[in-house]
Amino acid sequence: MNARWEKQNFVYFCISMNNYTSKDKIERIRLVRSLIREKNITSQEELLDHIKERGVHTTQATLSRDLKYLKATKKYDGTAKEYVYVLPENKSTSGQEIRFAMDEFISLDFSGNIAVIKTSSGFANAIAIYIDRIYFEEVVGTVAGDDTILIVLREGVSYKDFVGSLLEHIPELKNKVDIDWQNFIE
Repeated sequence: MNARWEKQNFVYFCISMNNYTSKDKIERIRLVRSLIREKNITSQEELLDHIKERGVHTTQATLSRDLKYLKATKKYDGTAKEYVYVLPENKSTSGQEIRFAMDEFISLDFSGNIAVIKTSSGFANAIAIYIDRIYFEEVVGTVAGDDTILIVLREGVSYKDFVGSLLEHIPELKNKVDIDWQNFIE
């Protein structure tokens, strides 16, 4: 075998695996987040068992990376008298500053796997930072200018998935922004 053939096959393998796993990863991370919130999970093994009960097959190493991605930590639960996994609280969700910034959200549009948010001048960075802190599974990253935010979505993520998650995390947007959200959700 020559080096060029090996390189092409490796690149093809990486691309095909990325396309296959992006949607699966989002769903798996949502499941992990949900399980941690619903149950007193004391170990990765216990979490892995709950995940497998729901028909999702993964490895302990992948689960460990997912917990790191979610910034999950263990905290002593006095009621259960043991250490359980917890997720970080999003302190800025209820903050007055983000509500003010959301009033400056003007529009949302999509091009390929990029969401484009327009804001009033000077507010794009504040909203982008907030989006980054939420840890959307659907988002690879954000880039903000003065009045525009580019949000790169993971491969396989639909507009509906992103908008649903956006409204789930920032429900105030539905009432404050003059956008026909149904166009994106249906």
